[in-house]
Amino acid sequence: MTVRSPSSHRTPGASVLGPLNPPAYLAWLAVSLGPLIGWSGPAALSARVTVGLAGQLGFAVLFVMRAAWEGRASPPHRLRFLIAAQTAASLLAIWGLQDKMQAVLLVLVAAQLPAAAAPRWSAVVLAITNVLLLLLFAQFYPPLKALQMEIAYLAFQLFAALVTAYAYRAFETRDATLRINGELLATRRLLEESARTEERLRLSRELHDVMGHKLTALKLQLALQSRGSAAAVDSPLQHCVRITDELLVDVRGVVSSLRESDGIDLHQALRALDPGLPSPRVIFDLDSAVRVPDIRQAEAMLRCAQEGLTNALRHSGASEIRIILAESAGALTLTVEDDGNGSTVEPGNGLIGLKERLQQLGGQLRIDIRAPHGLALVASLPHVDAGFQ
Repeated sequence: MTVRSPSSHRTPGASVLGPLNPPAYLAWLAVSLGPLIGWSGPAALSARVTVGLAGQLGFAVLFVMRAAWEGRASPPHRLRFLIAAQTAASLLAIWGLQDKMQAVLLVLVAAQLPAAAAPRWSAVVLAITNVLLLLLFAQFYPPLKALQMEIAYLAFQLFAALVTAYAYRAFETRDATLRINGELLATRRLLEESARTEERLRLSRELHDVMGHKLTALKLQLALQSRGSAAAVDSPLQHCVRITDELLVDVRGVVSSLRESDGIDLHQALRALDPGLPSPRVIFDLDSAVRVPDIRQAEAMLRCAQEGLTNALRHSGASEIRIILAESAGALTLTVEDDGNGSTVEPGNGLIGLKERLQQLGGQLRIDIRAPHGLALVASLPHVDAGFQ
């Protein structure tokens, strides 16, 4: 497959308004209302409380930044940095406000770990965080009470991390299912087009070999009968000879028409690749007049479209992917371009296989970097005569 920069990362459903983020905003809002309850005015703003409020506000800013960066497929190390900063901001909020409800922010931190960090890194972060949390609770509560609250919040964190991990896995499974289903539908459309072409060829052969042969034999028999008699030009026998000649001409015309294929219509097969996701949006720009003359060329073009689309969906972080099919200068061209953040490409087995497939057909495959951002996978093949010889 085509592999972009290994740092690219995009979680399914990720964005500022992703499906898992609005509940987190509500949780932060509920926690932030805690210090306002029983607030006695500006005089109560000590240095410690000010630090706590700053930590609370900083958490919200860092959370939104993480959501936005994740939606744009930012490198995982950036996301891990933001999550670590959220952890520090949460601990500052707990220390400054001396409010156990602020520990809910650490539950939100734990919920973000499956999207950006490996299990080992996540375990280290949770371990350090909860040791510090226990020390903070020990300042406010008796030892047993502090331990009880620490165990409860640790359980909440683990629960949140596991739930989001399974949620992200469900997103990925859904996207993979939609993509595979689209590929199967596209292959089915291509097979239908191939079957249509093969049926035309089979019918032409049947007409030529069966009906054409028998009409020729009938014409010869009628010619022999007409030579052995003194029939007039407008006699029924001569009329039968003329009809036989006309039938032979008509059959040959039908056979020629069937054997001259108009090519394979690749449009339906390409459109079937659309996974139907709200983001990124897949746009098809297909020249309605383009027909692919050979089934091998059609299959190669379809595989290039699959490869380019799959790569863009997985790695680009694009908001729009465009598939273009056109013909110019005697060549068929298929382009899959996106507006993502990819800047480098490392050839994988899929890309190498596509290049070899196209080279065998006299074509080529290239990757263009588009300004100001985005990539394009361009496949081109020479347009040969579509007729059957």
